[in-house]
Amino acid sequence: MTLRDQGFRYCLSPDRTHSRWLHPNELKVTHSDWMDVTDTPTDELVALICWQDKPLPHGEAECLAVQESLPL
Repeated sequence: MTLRDQGFRYCLSPDRTHSRWLHPNELKVTHSDWMDVTDTPTDELVALICWQDKPLPHGEAECLAVQESLPL
């Protein structure tokens, strides 16, 4: 059973530099300002993460590898 199947939500931090799976209670209580992107299409998620042409902290090559591994 996946985290999504268990009710967890995939979320981005307000500054869009961190992302993680959060339990709904944790999302409400300690991360209420995070964006729930669980159901966001891949191309929209990439646009959110790479907003204003800001590179991700780990580099372009790693970013592309992650993007290619995301399910469509």
